[in-house]
Amino acid sequence: MTEQPDLPSEELQEEEVSEDVQEQAAVELDADDSPELRLQTLTAEYARERAALAEQISQLQEENDRLTRRVQTLEQAAEAEQDTAGLLLINDCHPKQSLGLDFFTSEEQRKG
Repeated sequence: MTEQPDLPSEELQEEEVSEDVQEQAAVELDADDSPELRLQTLTAEYARERAALAEQISQLQEENDRLTRRVQTLEQAAEAEQDTAGLLLINDCHPKQSLGLDFFTSEEQRKG
């Protein structure tokens, strides 16, 4: 499993970007296009995008884990089936055939 980069906790993101700050920044941006307000708006937007991406990463990691477990289960089932099929093939043939000592004529093979 790959390590996830250190992402700030959701509590920290919520503290950094409250709804009031976002609304205030948007309103003030219309009235006054100061660099501080622009920076505040961009910071809020960045925090929202980062939170959304963190959620997507979390969901994708969960799906990856689920699919990895499913693949392992299917591989184990396939191996077990192959082992069983191999035993059935050996048991279905005459003992001489399983040893490679098949001296039957074609007529004897049809009968037996």
